[in-house]
Amino acid sequence: MRRLLKHAFLVVALIGAGLFALPASPASAGYWQQEVGIRNQDGRAEYFSIDSTRHLIHQWEQTPYQGDFVPWRRLSGILSSGIGVILNDNGTIGVFGRAEGGDLDYVQQLSPGGDWSGWTSFAGRIELHSEVTAGVWASDTCTVGGFHIPCHERNYVKVIGTDGAPHYKYQYCVNGCWSPNWE
Repeated sequence: MRRLLKHAFLVVALIGAGLFALPASPASAGYWQQEVGIRNQDGRAEYFSIDSTRHLIHQWEQTPYQGDFVPWRRLSGILSSGIGVILNDNGTIGVFGRAEGGDLDYVQQLSPGGDWSGWTSFAGRIELHSEVTAGVWASDTCTVGGFHIPCHERNYVKVIGTDGAPHYKYQYCVNGCWSPNWE
């Protein structure tokens, strides 16, 4: 049931991200304004956005389903556009965003509801103002580095590269181990 709710909320978050994604105002046209959300392991909603200074910000409910959100708080890192969010199987949240250098960066909670890691680069070059989509992929076999491995459901991130084509990375170990190359 928990996994079903997790997947249902990811779909709602991805659809919501598309509905709330608006171009930045001319005064701050260097980024893409977007808000994405997800439910924590304990049911509290958490939202992420990019503020006018291009910092990743977030807010969360203090009590599940009550709408009692803390004020927006800044996380480390400067993003130029596009964010996506996942819930790992261990209950930690991971956030993706396009860094100033054009690569995809990733930050995650160290424990459910806890502090955040430093940013990790996934390398590659992402098109400016492109959508960053994250979610859960269901498959019987996964291809990682040219090898087929058994898997059932795994997190993924999708971006549009500077070549205009979609590119994917997959999480092939629980809570970590992302595919080494873009597919």
